Amino acid sequence: ANEDNSYIGFKDIDLTGIKSIKISAFSQKGQTAGGKLEVRLGSPTGTLVGEGNVPEMRMMPIKVDVNTNGSQNVYFVFRNPNAEGKPLMGLST
Repeated sequence: ANEDNSYIGFKDIDLTGIKSIKISAFSQKGQTAGGKLEVRLGSPTGTLVGEGNVPEMRMMPIKVDVNTNGSQNVYFVFRNPNAEGKPLMGLST
């Protein structure tokens, strides 16, 4: 994630029978700023279904409960308005 409000989206993901999503996010001191990872449906500003904090210098598993069925556009939105130009975090799985 390069900056506050950057995102990655996946179109038409079939969430039928899916109860949760697990994400492994990481931040490395001196290289990334850390921040918050939001999971949204529909668009980068769509329905917020979960979020987790990724502090600087940590790897955090984030579990998001998903209470929907059918195909959805799923977006991971990266937030940190105080990053001062540093990348925020990376995703490993």
